Amino acid sequence: MKRLTLMLIAAILTAAFAPLAGAQDGFDLISPDGSILIRNLNTTPLTFVWEPLTGATAYDISVFKISTNIKDTPLGPVFTSSILAGACGATCSYTPTSPQQALIDNGQFAWTVEATTSGGTVEAANAPILFSVTRGATEFIVNGDFETGSLTPWVGVSLTGDSVRAGDGVGGSYGFRFKGSAAESAQIKQTIKVEYYAISVSDSLQFNAQFYAPKPNPTATFVVKVIYSDTSGLPTEKFTRTITQNSAFAAIAPLNIFPDGPVKKLKVQIKHFSVSGKVYVDDLSLVLDAVGPRMLLPAPLPVPLPLGQ
Repeated sequence: MKRLTLMLIAAILTAAFAPLAGAQDGFDLISPDGSILIRNLNTTPLTFVWEPLTGATAYDISVFKISTNIKDTPLGPVFTSSILAGACGATCSYTPTSPQQALIDNGQFAWTVEATTSGGTVEAANAPILFSVTRGATEFIVNGDFETGSLTPWVGVSLTGDSVRAGDGVGGSYGFRFKGSAAESAQIKQTIKVEYYAISVSDSLQFNAQFYAPKPNPTATFVVKVIYSDTSGLPTEKFTRTITQNSAFAAIAPLNIFPDGPVKKLKVQIKHFSVSGKVYVDDLSLVLDAVGPRMLLPAPLPVPLPLGQ
């Protein structure tokens, strides 16, 4: 009798916790799927799409800000919203409200969905998924105005008395001064890895800078090199702007760059070869125009920390 009772209890427990016939074990998030750098949020609202879960009564969608770029640390929750399962068809979707859309600014985000069922909550099997947004033009040069008071992350080559100095920039701000000396062949340069941004044909870049060259015949140039991906077979392109004497800070004629294929790196160089005569530079900028979404190259992305971490 005791053995029979135990067998009945086991059968009841097994039946109670067995999955229903035809029930799903889980569901997946669909889009955004992390493979696209979203550039057009100013004109097209972002909609989140996921698979429905059989037996779900409602869904909670949560969006988190991960970083302002791919190297930074988690920044916390952006919003959480709920929809009823009855609003789903072949897929479920949620378009954030205008205030919520405004919170999805430049940077990297993660999103997840939890389904509410009679047995508790079930999170999407492939959650969280990361996606990245840039709402407008993207500035690639770091410390282009030298207002940190240092050269970093610029790299100096053969500098002889050439340095970042207070009062030598536009309006008396910080700027970089090439001092000039016999046999000088100095430069500062900055290399920017841009595979993550998937820059290619139909994108455009613009380089701008300010300079002041008070002595005649200055020998200084601004150079932007576009280095294409190894598989493209395209040679490196070089765009150059040579300066002339002027009596006060002035802008160079912009360098407008239209890539011929997938870009791997950008290299900015300011070269100075004058035997004498100072040249001052400031407000360097290399901007990518936002022209719509681009597929990202495969790359590992950081996983957001659990809530409360």
